Amino acid sequence: MKSKYPEWEDEVLANSQVNNRSARFLHDCKVAWNGCTEYFATLNLEYGQNFYGDLMAAHLKNAVNWWHQAWNHMREGTARDNYGLRNYIAEGMHLYWDYLDLVVDEMGKRGWMKVPREKIREAWMMMIFRGFCWWRSHWMMEGQDMCEAQARLPSQYYAEGRGTRNGDGEDGFVLVEDSKAVMDRCYSAPTIMAERVKEVAVGEVDRIKHLTTDAARSAAYLYPIRGIAYFLSHKALWKPLTSKLAPTMSLGLGITTFMFVFTYLPQAAVMAFTNGPLAAISAGLLVLSESSTLFTLLSKTFLIDDALIDTFDGVLLSKNTTDLVSEGRQIKSGNDPIAKLGKLAKKPFQNFTPTAIIRYLMYLPLNFIPVVGTVMFVLLQGKRSGPVAHTRYFQLKRWNKEQQEKHIEQYRGAYTGFGVAAVLLELVPLASIFFAFTNTVGAALWAADIEKEHITKEGTAPRLREQAKKAE
Repeated sequence: MKSKYPEWEDEVLANSQVNNRSARFLHDCKVAWNGCTEYFATLNLEYGQNFYGDLMAAHLKNAVNWWHQAWNHMREGTARDNYGLRNYIAEGMHLYWDYLDLVVDEMGKRGWMKVPREKIREAWMMMIFRGFCWWRSHWMMEGQDMCEAQARLPSQYYAEGRGTRNGDGEDGFVLVEDSKAVMDRCYSAPTIMAERVKEVAVGEVDRIKHLTTDAARSAAYLYPIRGIAYFLSHKALWKPLTSKLAPTMSLGLGITTFMFVFTYLPQAAVMAFTNGPLAAISAGLLVLSESSTLFTLLSKTFLIDDALIDTFDGVLLSKNTTDLVSEGRQIKSGNDPIAKLGKLAKKPFQNFTPTAIIRYLMYLPLNFIPVVGTVMFVLLQGKRSGPVAHTRYFQLKRWNKEQQEKHIEQYRGAYTGFGVAAVLLELVPLASIFFAFTNTVGAALWAADIEKEHITKEGTAPRLREQAKKAE
């Protein structure tokens, strides 16, 4: 922009009451501004909807403290190159860079510790550039309060009819349409909503695409399969399951039967309008997911919580990670990994929280989108349930919340791959109780690999990658 247009840094041209800026320059400013806006829309999807607002607040909190330094530097003759801007503005911008780490630190205080510092710096630069693009495509009107709407409208709205103040269609561009028509088109609610939905959908699909690629590359989805094989070949691990088998089977059968009898047909009828011939399959998967959720809620709350903890710890003992298990419970002597388990120091598994239930209900409408919606639903459920499978491991490691989040973010793809495989297995009617235990075994095997540092950069054992390649 600087090399192409003198308007970018010429203070007189940029702030003149007469609009001497070219139509092409204003067009390019708008294109750049749109690119920055899309950048932040993607960041908000990745990190959270308040990221941009907190970044702006962190910037403003610190920026107001630097201007007196800019004035002092001007008086002392130590101000740096102004690049054609007013001296105090240029020096203020230099100070922005000098104290950028304070903005990053403030973002950490606002709860954005999991976002890399370099990413926050990059986002700050995009925010400043976005502001410059807005500034260079507007000008202020004399005799008007700058807070009035008219003084803050984009410059294209100050003309009537078609053309610019310098002539019609300069460089092939038409800067201004009829003011009312432009306002109606740009600010109509349906248009804004449609564009926003499109942005969110594209961003979400792109994010899921990358997440799926990372999950496949990690091969963590094989741990639940390994859990089945390991569980079946180690009879000592059967004790926690067999002690709870009768009541949990009865509970699972009752819930699944109830859900199919009373909810399958109504949901299939609704999905017939959106999924067509695939409605029967989508509704079946949805009912299985709902049944699995209810079963997990009730069984883990009232029946199998302690049994799953014993299974997880028993696997760790069988993999010779006794020191780790001793951080969370007493260890007895003997060879049977389950018999060696003593009194628990603390229970790690949390019952279903209202937040988890609300999130699940928010994801449910995705199933009304043919095929893709159901896949996204399973992926999002897997993304949530993957890290939950290592709650016990995090407790035994005595990691705080920040350490847990850093670890999960580092291996986000692997945890999603594990979670998706685990969710799909637990969707199987009646067998979900069995897979709840085998998934716990798989999670413990993964934890043992991490503890022994037998992992790749993707966070999984090297042999898993080899098995995945053979399967392909």
